[in-house]
Amino acid sequence: MSASHVAAAGIPFYWRIEQDPVHLYAYRIGPGGERQYELVDDGSEVIELPEPFAIKLPIAEIRP
Repeated sequence: MSASHVAAAGIPFYWRIEQDPVHLYAYRIGPGGERQYELVDDGSEVIELPEPFAIKLPIAEIRP
C-alpha cells in the first residue's frame, strides 16, 4: 500500500524502513490534517521521535 493511500485513510504516522542499507524514514500527517505526509526524521544510526510516543531507537536493533 502506498504512503498516499495510508495518508488518505487518515493514519497519522507512517514509517518506511529500507533494508539495504538500513535506513528509517518517519513521517506524520502535516499540520492542519491535510492528509499528506511530511518527513519528521530520518536516519541510519538513531531515530529520536517525540510522537506518537517518545522513542529513541538505534536503527541497528531493527535489522532483520
